[in-house]
Amino acid sequence: MTTSLTSSLEEKSILNKIADFFVDRWVFLSTIVLYILINNLLKGVLGRSMPFHSAMIALIYWIFIGYYWKNREIRSLFGSRMFIFVSRRLIAMIPIFLGVAILTFTLMNFIGNPIDLLFLRNKYDNTAAKNAAIIKFGLDKPPVERFFVWIRNFMMGDLGDSFKRGYSVNIIIDELAWETVKLQFVSFFFALIIAIPLGVLAARNHGTEIDSLVSSIALLGLSMPIFVTGITLIMIFGGTGLNWFPAARAHTPDVNLPDDDYMGLITSGTPFLALRNWSIRMWDSIEHMVLPTITLTFAFMATYTRLVRTSMLEVLRQDYITAARANGIPERTVIWKHAFRNCLIPVVTFIGLFVAFSLAGAPITETVFSWPGLGKYYVKAALVDLDYPVIMGITLLLTVLTLFANLITDISYVFLDPRLELD
Repeated sequence: MTTSLTSSLEEKSILNKIADFFVDRWVFLSTIVLYILINNLLKGVLGRSMPFHSAMIALIYWIFIGYYWKNREIRSLFGSRMFIFVSRRLIAMIPIFLGVAILTFTLMNFIGNPIDLLFLRNKYDNTAAKNAAIIKFGLDKPPVERFFVWIRNFMMGDLGDSFKRGYSVNIIIDELAWETVKLQFVSFFFALIIAIPLGVLAARNHGTEIDSLVSSIALLGLSMPIFVTGITLIMIFGGTGLNWFPAARAHTPDVNLPDDDYMGLITSGTPFLALRNWSIRMWDSIEHMVLPTITLTFAFMATYTRLVRTSMLEVLRQDYITAARANGIPERTVIWKHAFRNCLIPVVTFIGLFVAFSLAGAPITETVFSWPGLGKYYVKAALVDLDYPVIMGITLLLTVLTLFANLITDISYVFLDPRLELD
């Protein structure tokens, strides 16, 4: 009787796990479909893509539908500590966002007149053209009015028109953001894969030659500027050295690459040609990424290695680790099951700040490798062009991303250490 009851409970547990698996995937897939539909709908109505707004709507849908499918009711969600914590943090983000927006806008207006800079190299009298440009970009209006107009447009997903290029900042970000994100996140991924085992290895062998070697490598990465690492790699592996990898740009010019109209090739009855062209372009992109990725990975790895090592050393000195070892638990289990999870909180803090740090290092790397990314263009817009809409748009976009990254970091603390509570 007891055996049959136990087997019945196990079968129900297995069925519940299978149901949860498919429900979670169904909710996730439906969220992606909803995001695509909303983004296309807003693009059709407003004439421009609004990925951030679409993502927020899809995220709200994911939270509420996912909670309902798991609990078959929604009312308890509003009284949960997590919901209250997230709601408070979202409300607290509003004054921070407005403060950054006001400060950035004020500093932009104190720097100078960007229209004068646009016409600086023209030898002829451009008074009429200057006045027309001032009216076109709304610089004839009072600063307070211009600020509120900009904030209203930002909330609608419109970042304005670039003074230098003459078209939407949204298009500029769409053109350049992917190259920066691709380079930064691939480097970040490899840095974590390398840094975590190295940091744990150094802490486990504290005071030995292995610890000294790992610490020396990390110290070298912290001490060596990014541009020195990049130039060194170019001289060794680039065109002036072994010529193994391209030393500049993110892609070979399109004229030297095969056609990228993959859907056209597929519909014309040549799918293998489409696959061949795609593989050639993909390999070309990977080749161009090798040197800048190694440069950034080395810089990120140094920081995270030292962080993991220091945090792991502190955890390994705790009483519960000594007790686990005294009970005969294998060292591998002590390290990776009991100590590793508790050493991740400082690492997660740095990961949360990665959004801001990544763009801080992006202009240097992108300049060394002539990488057509957002960081390089951001610095050029601030130091050379005084392009207000570009500076404001990218700054406020980074502010929003950093605020949400910090929120996700704080929430992840609770999952890593259940002793912590959300206040």
